[in-house]
Amino acid sequence: MDLTLTAARRLLYAFHEEGTLSDAVTVAALFPLYDLPALSSDPVSCALLISACLREANTSSSEPAQTIAATLLHPFEQLLSQTPPASVPYSPFWEHRSGEIEWMKRATLSVVDSLAIGGQDDSRIRDWCMKSGFELRN
Repeated sequence: MDLTLTAARRLLYAFHEEGTLSDAVTVAALFPLYDLPALSSDPVSCALLISACLREANTSSSEPAQTIAATLLHPFEQLLSQTPPASVPYSPFWEHRSGEIEWMKRATLSVVDSLAIGGQDDSRIRDWCMKSGFELRN
């Protein structure tokens, strides 16, 4: 059975919301096995994994979670600089992806919150969220 990008994102979202970090990392490990785009080239998947990692790092001081998040953070910021804001009524990236826009919103806002808690720079991600019309919590 093939794993599509949409299905992989759904799994990541489910584990981002209610699973463990190890569940999310296991799903991320499936991406190359199914010839899916690298996490660092897919804004939705990348945001979901970073969010799960930062949440784990902030609650348990997990070094592996912090390492994964730190590894993906710069590529994610670069990816956002190339990704049209989610609030744009039409763009080829977001066309027919209303559920994924919500996942992206939840994950990026979570990343901004987690970076703020850790005293890290969140300005690039925060700026993209503001351009997307995502209501920032802090």
